Amino acid sequence: MKAERKVFGRLQNVYDPPDLIEIQTKSYNDFLQEDVPPAKREEKGLQAIFHEIFPIESFDGHYVLDFVEYEFQAPKFTYQQALREGETYAKPLYATFRLKEKEDAMTEKVFLGEIPVMTEDGAFVIHGAERVIVSQLHRSPGISTERTTHANGQSLLSVRIIPDRGSWIEIMFDTNDVMWCFMDQRRRRRKFFATTLLRALGYGSDESILKLFYDFKTLETDKKWTEEGLRNLVMKDDKVDTDSQAVIARRYDPCTPAMMEQLAAAGIRTVEVVDVAVDAGTLIKTLREDAKIGIQNEEDALKDIYKRMRPGDPPTAQNAKQMMHKLFFELAHYDLGYVGRHKINKKLGLSGTVPEELRTLSNNSIEVIEAIRLLLRIFMGKDQVDDIDHLGNRRVRCVGELLQNQFRIGFSRMERVIR
Repeated sequence: MKAERKVFGRLQNVYDPPDLIEIQTKSYNDFLQEDVPPAKREEKGLQAIFHEIFPIESFDGHYVLDFVEYEFQAPKFTYQQALREGETYAKPLYATFRLKEKEDAMTEKVFLGEIPVMTEDGAFVIHGAERVIVSQLHRSPGISTERTTHANGQSLLSVRIIPDRGSWIEIMFDTNDVMWCFMDQRRRRRKFFATTLLRALGYGSDESILKLFYDFKTLETDKKWTEEGLRNLVMKDDKVDTDSQAVIARRYDPCTPAMMEQLAAAGIRTVEVVDVAVDAGTLIKTLREDAKIGIQNEEDALKDIYKRMRPGDPPTAQNAKQMMHKLFFELAHYDLGYVGRHKINKKLGLSGTVPEELRTLSNNSIEVIEAIRLLLRIFMGKDQVDDIDHLGNRRVRCVGELLQNQFRIGFSRMERVIR
């Protein structure tokens, strides 16, 4: 309920000031959804946490504990009584769970604890003292670009996909203009090539990666070619003379008039080339480095990432695929949040492509692809780096969101104990 304002001054206000406490009270009410019937509660706050953790299944699959609904009961003390008697102004929280054992099911209401009640002025009464939860101003989830300076004075560009919860994806240029990927800030030494990440996300072959960023062209070798006409064109595949088995042109070599003449003399009438004008072949440098360590397909990439993320464990394609799915495609472990999804869609131009309700990476990982495109545009001088200190790159975390994170930690611990 909105607090009533009392003005004791003689001067009248020109306009009514906004209720600055409403942001806290509304956030807490949205978190509890106490006045909403259980069947009509939205997937947010406490309701969302219960549905994230439950159902919990035992390792042998015989028992399944599922959540039904939660409810609050009246507090033992009123606001004034809690202040006067040094008590906590709180209300009991009960949750109804259903335990399934094969075909049998048992439903029971369980007391989980007491939830402090927020007063109309946005405070809590804890042991007779009024306390408030201060909102946090933190770095907003979404996507951001940065420019850092290396020890040798060279500028290094990077782009980060920042979730509300889960592993960061940071793609950064090194001093040789090769793109590296860091999947978790806490493990910055465990890095791999950006193209390795693309292969692990389903774009296994060189051709599928090239199609994402470049255009293919077919050239007739018997034409009179000039240096200007072949600028920014590289060979898509190796070309070998069928008679002498000599290599005439290697993959990713720049096309030249002399090369075209040799191909025509060897009886090769047409060749497929890659137009790298969009980034002057910058991404191809990373593809070259990727091939040097023997990563040629999706399985190789998955095993390479698994070895770096979990050293000591035997890498298999199945385990690596499960790890990738758990890291970026399961809401329980990876959550961009509605704010992060909105910022990513707006920054990368995905508003009509990816729904705002999707809080994980999309199935085709278009966010990672567009993030690399954005980094390449900045590298070529066609886009600008974000200002990290701009308030548009920060957001306020109110009391409801802070409590939601704490409940998630507590329920996760309970899940491990139950299993």
